[in-house]
Amino acid sequence: MKTIFVIRHAKALPENINLPDMNRPVSEIGKERTKNVAKYIIENNCSCQLMLSSNATRAQQTAQIIAPALNCKNLIIESSLYLTNLTAYFNILFEQEDSIDKIAIVGHNPGITEFANYFLTEKIWSMPTSAVLCIDIAADKWIDITMATHKKRFFVTPKTL
Repeated sequence: MKTIFVIRHAKALPENINLPDMNRPVSEIGKERTKNVAKYIIENNCSCQLMLSSNATRAQQTAQIIAPALNCKNLIIESSLYLTNLTAYFNILFEQEDSIDKIAIVGHNPGITEFANYFLTEKIWSMPTSAVLCIDIAADKWIDITMATHKKRFFVTPKTL
């Protein structure tokens, strides 16, 4: 069994703050919302062995808030997750060791929504900031996840808490 936590970064400061998009930090409201989502994760006894995050500042800051809630001590910054597509998400997962069963991925729209919708029966228009989708997949190898049956364990957003 494989488990994926699909996470969209927290709300960042606006684009017009004289910083490159890559360097925009999480806003105070984004931090608070993400901490609330982290509490939900703790209350539901979730964990992961590896967290992969985009190299954008807001994604890394989100990962640093969520990782302790998932009891995850292994965070890898993955530049290919910055503003990417469905294929890149799967390629990153396919490269992971099969001994790792639970992985969290922190990314950006629109790619993170496209990735989430791959696993959702009821599609979403846009994955909200700080949202977490947890998917269980009946596969022993990461390369098999696209062909295996899967089930949504939960989809939590700051507004649903």
